[in-house]
Amino acid sequence: MLKSVIKEDNELDKKNKKSKESKTLTKKYKSFKNNFNEDQLESKSGVKYAPIAFLLILPYLLWNLIFWVYPNIMSIPITFFNWSIIGSEKQFIGLTNFIDFLLSEEFKAIITNMFKFSIIYIPAALILSMLISLMLASVENKKLKGIFSAAIILPQLSSAVAYTVVFSKIFHPNSLLSRFVSFIFNQKISWFSNPNLVLIPIATMILWKSIGYYSLLLTANITSIPKEYHEAALLEGATAWTRFWKITFPLINPTFVIIVIFSVTTFFAIFAEPYMLTAGGPMLASYAFKLEIYHQIYERLAAGKGAAVALIQGLISFSLVMMIRKILERKEVN
Repeated sequence: MLKSVIKEDNELDKKNKKSKESKTLTKKYKSFKNNFNEDQLESKSGVKYAPIAFLLILPYLLWNLIFWVYPNIMSIPITFFNWSIIGSEKQFIGLTNFIDFLLSEEFKAIITNMFKFSIIYIPAALILSMLISLMLASVENKKLKGIFSAAIILPQLSSAVAYTVVFSKIFHPNSLLSRFVSFIFNQKISWFSNPNLVLIPIATMILWKSIGYYSLLLTANITSIPKEYHEAALLEGATAWTRFWKITFPLINPTFVIIVIFSVTTFFAIFAEPYMLTAGGPMLASYAFKLEIYHQIYERLAAGKGAAVALIQGLISFSLVMMIRKILERKEVN
């Protein structure tokens, strides 16, 4: 009799503890919903950490100032001259370099290729990185998570020349992949000689390289979200889809915006892949800004024209970044 009474008391104590925990979680979740506005993200960074943060990023800032900002500023005056690298004479021609490039077939081809590449690359990069990050964040074992994280970041460390050679074999007309696709569509597939297909292998190999980096950025952000929010939402009957859209996605919005910017501006940085595979062909179908800069400066030795192309590329890239931030970034309130 005494044992049964003790058991009942223990069970009541457990139930009371659970009810208290559930009430506490529900209160936390309700306060989160009341205080958190999806259109607003409060900054949690304190001012006292600013000096330390500045010291940590100082080497990166110096590197960019010396090897990026200074050369770009110094290249602006060159754009107004017809100047050969091996010659000492400079002929002032005003905006001719800009006008010639903007009216050229190369510029039209580059803009067309940018849109085609973006249609293939950006949706795939965003969806795959989000799925991989959610799977990584769900792994409880730290050692296993570390192994998976290391595995997916390895492509980011690989040489562009090396993986381009590998992918050139994978997309070779006689490769297993090409034969399989040819069998499905009942026609021979030649990835690198078909203007309508050439951007697919290029986008695929760049996606293979960058997807791990994007995923780890999102994973770090997802794992920093307090578990209490999800636990409280579960008690209120929220589904996984609702928890993702109402809790996870709003809180990872800053990181998601960064990944969108990286994805959109990827086309402006590609060089080795199209240069090694197609040299910008066929019929300029894989031509990019970096290829035109290389062609003008290192093949034609036209430093002024190359600098003008680089400046136009930078202005277009900067405009896209500012537009994306204007559309996607949530305003912070103090």
